[in-house]
Order: sequence, then structure tokens, then C-alpha cells
Amino acid sequence: MKKILFALIATCSIWTAADAQILQGLGRKMKDKVQERINSKIDKAANASLEKVEDKISGKNKEATKNDNQPAMVTEKESLKSYSKFDFIAGEKIIYLDDFSKDPIGELPAKWNSNGKGEVIKVDKTPGKFLRLFPGTKYLSANTAAFGDNFTIEFDLIMDGTPPSGTRFYPDLAIGLFAAGRKPGTDNAFLDQYPKVENITEILLKPNVDGASMSSLKSKGMANATTFESGAIAYKEYTASFGHLAHYAIQVEKQRLRFWVDGHKVFDTPRAINLSPGLNQIYLNCFKYWFYNEDNFGLYVSNFKIATGIPKPAETLLTKGSFSTSGILFDPGSDQLKLQSMGIIKDVSKYLTEDPAIKLKIIGYTDSDGEADANQQLSAKRAAAVKKVLINEFKIEASRLEALGKGETVPINDNKTESNKALNRRVEFVKG
Repeated sequence: MKKILFALIATCSIWTAADAQILQGLGRKMKDKVQERINSKIDKAANASLEKVEDKISGKNKEATKNDNQPAMVTEKESLKSYSKFDFIAGEKIIYLDDFSKDPIGELPAKWNSNGKGEVIKVDKTPGKFLRLFPGTKYLSANTAAFGDNFTIEFDLIMDGTPPSGTRFYPDLAIGLFAAGRKPGTDNAFLDQYPKVENITEILLKPNVDGASMSSLKSKGMANATTFESGAIAYKEYTASFGHLAHYAIQVEKQRLRFWVDGHKVFDTPRAINLSPGLNQIYLNCFKYWFYNEDNFGLYVSNFKIATGIPKPAETLLTKGSFSTSGILFDPGSDQLKLQSMGIIKDVSKYLTEDPAIKLKIIGYTDSDGEADANQQLSAKRAAAVKKVLINEFKIEASRLEALGKGETVPINDNKTESNKALNRRVEFVKG
């Protein structure tokens, strides 16, 4: 029986995965996801393998206090050096931000749509709010703006679950980009398994706890005709992201699509995207898999960001002498760099490396939240943090760099919306 199940799983394609996973999930109500993982009644061999994977992920025991409403997770800072090859650069103009901070706990965000249920929750030891996705459910974002030809999409995701005896796989996750056409992006028609659209690209992730995770990419155009298909690609690094906060990043430059999970590049395909009609919506689809239900599996997403226009820091510095970006990110109220900022800093380092005579000012800015004096100090610390990375990771001489902060004193937008605040939280590089 197990061999039959594995054969079915292995032959599922990007468009037919749901058909092989339509049976009802089994399980019991768990009070704590991590505690259940430790005590779950799976066979000894599977449990031993799972513990080995967890040790690689967290490097420590993941015991946590029981909490029915907040699944216990462990997040750890990776070294910036591990991201030094991360060449993702976020878009310049933010068109959509969503961290669910204003949505009530226990409900699906008001502007989103799904064909099942979703819940905004808090996650232990992880700041902010998350949208919990459930097996067998598809979710449409609240974005209403066109992506344009060049854009980036980012979000954070935690995948957590307990593989029962008989499987080493988790439910598939599909990330879809599509053109809604004349309909609103949250229209019920797009919740169908095979929505009628004239332009769609889907990334399918097939996670396996043994390091045998796979991914594939497929695009369709007019008349549902396939225009690009990657086939299945082995991606063992995906397994390493299970159980902790991982950053997902998609970058599209016309037809070219790049995709990273936690700084590891999964795809870089030059002609994956159909240019017309223009893409303007994203969905997340957590497939049914009969081993799993809401009690033994969960996906938690947050910090959605969609931005248009792909900046070129080194080129802009060379031609204009300055470059300003909201793509260098920090933990809230902190000078701790987020690792996805490394692509921009790396590109700036190239500009400095090519001409050793160049000196650069690094200027930090904040939004208007909080006290002005505190924002001034924070902006200076953030600029200093960027300087430190250029020195330590990219070997730029300290004497060539000057870090200073201007706090909230020079906004480029009002601070009335979250998108405008995000644009005001920026770092500027100016040739000295």
C-alpha cells in the first residue's frame, strides 16, 4: 500500500496534485504542535529521521510552553556571511504591503479570499502576526495593483507539521502569479483549481523531510496552452527551511523569473513569464494530502511585499552619484539587518571595488513613528550596520565609508500609510 501511495505522489504534476490528495485528513486535536512532534506516535524509524532533520534546522531541542492558540516555533539568526551570495534586489516602488497587524486574531483578513478557512494568529517567539493556511485551501491576496514588467514579491513562511507513519512528504504548496483581467483579483472564479486565465505562472514546492524536496515551474498562456515547463528539480535546501521562519523572494524582469528560499536560489529562468496580459495577483494553494489535516500540519505566512521596478544600485551610483533604497530592511525598532538586504549591499560593494578611490556616505532614514531623538539615533545605527557589512563581508576599507543618520527629518512621502512609511525607512548612498 505504501508503494502505491508513493508512486501516486511522485507522478503528481503541477496541475494535478490536488486530484491525488482528495481523501479526508486524519488526526486529533493537538494542544501544542512542537510537543506533539516530540511525543507523536509515529514509528521509530520515521521519528528518528525527523529528529535528525530538526537538529539540522534548529541546532537545539525545540521544547516550548503549551499554548492552544500559538504554535511554538523557534527562529534563529543566520550569519550574514551565509547570505553573501544572495543577489536578490527588491523593487523600488512598493505597491502592496500586508503584515496582518490590523487584522483580528482568529479570522481571515477581510480583503483576502479563500475557498476554505484561514486564521490570523500569533506565533510563539516570533514577532508580528501570521496568516495560517490550511490543507486543501487556496488563498488570494488583497493586492489590486498591476505588477508591471519588472517586479518583486516577498513574504515570510513557516512550515510545520508531524509526518505520520507511512509518509515522508508534506502537502504540496503552490505559489501562483496570474492576470486577473477585467475581474477583481479576489473574484471567486480564481479559487478554482484550474482557473480560466490567459496568463499564469505557478511555482510548485513538494517538500520531503529526508532532504529529497522537489520544485517545479510551469506557465500557461492563451487557450490554456503551456508556454514553459521546468520539470521537477531536486532542492534539498528547501527541507532545511522547515520549522523556522524562511524568507521567500520572487524577482521578475520581463520574461525572466528568479526565485529564492532563505537566500538559496531555486530558479533562474530567462523565458518563464508571458508578457501579456500583465500579471496582477498572487495566490497560495496548500494542497490536500490525506495524511494531514489542520491538527498535524500548518503553514504560517506574513510580511507580504510587492514592489515594481528593479533598481540597479551600482549602475545608478556610477551615473548619478547617489542611490536611495527602501530595500535594505531591519528588524522593527532595531539596527539588526534582515538577511534579504544583502543583494543591494553586495551590488554597492561592486561599485566600490571597481574604483578604490571612491568614498561613500551611508545615510539612514526612518519614518515618523516614535520619538524624533530615538529615530535619529536609530537611523545612525542602521547606517553604521550597513557600513559594518561592507567592511566585514565585502572587505571595503573603513576609511572610504562614512555613516550618519537623519532620522525622520527628510521624508520622501507623508507617513499616513504603511506603504509610505516603508518608503521613508530607507538607506541612501552618496558618492563622497
